[in-house]
Amino acid sequence: MATTNSKGRAYAPSSQISVGTVLEADGGFTCLTKGQRVTVAANDTNELYVPCDEGEHYLDGQLDDAGYLIGFYLVT
Repeated sequence: MATTNSKGRAYAPSSQISVGTVLEADGGFTCLTKGQRVTVAANDTNELYVPCDEGEHYLDGQLDDAGYLIGFYLVT
């Protein structure tokens, strides 16, 4: 899988993601709007997620084999 979107913008590397990191969503989500900025949080078992229209969008589902979060861009 690509580490950038079709326009060359780099997806967020998982190695730089922790609680408090701000991410920007691309347009491929049903629970987030394109360009929406969200802050990473963790549940009681330290699984990382961002708040979304459906509650919590867990980031492990966005992780590709190269270690990037497909659909999210690093803001901070």
